[in-house]
Amino acid sequence: MSDLDSWLGRLESAIEASPGDVSLVAHSLGCVLAANLANHRLASRVRGALLVAPCDLESAEKLHPCVINFGRMPRSRLPFPSLVVGSLDDPYMSVERLRLTARCWGSALIDLGEAGHINIASGFARWKVGYRLLELLGSPFGRTPPANR
Repeated sequence: MSDLDSWLGRLESAIEASPGDVSLVAHSLGCVLAANLANHRLASRVRGALLVAPCDLESAEKLHPCVINFGRMPRSRLPFPSLVVGSLDDPYMSVERLRLTARCWGSALIDLGEAGHINIASGFARWKVGYRLLELLGSPFGRTPPANR
């Protein structure tokens, strides 16, 4: 089972182990995890977050009953810069909820059109555009990877 407290504890440990500020890159349920960090003391260590294909907890529960224990969908404004990337036909979040979520989180929104859940099953592999989007948040990890990777 995917449990918020367990996931949040692991994220906190990773941030605390980092020698400096961090950039978050999250997909699906990981976006919800990142948003749950908003009211946490470690949020001040986050320089930015790239949030790709966030899932709506209600939709995820319907698709995967009794698998996710994340409570309610976070709606607080994020205290760090964030960019939400979503699509028009994601089975885990309707476009209306995507727009509402980005607005609540205070995130810029990029709509990729009909791109599914923006994962391997949707035809995405190593996503070079993702590296460029991360650059928009000013992360030193946002460099485009070498072509041979």
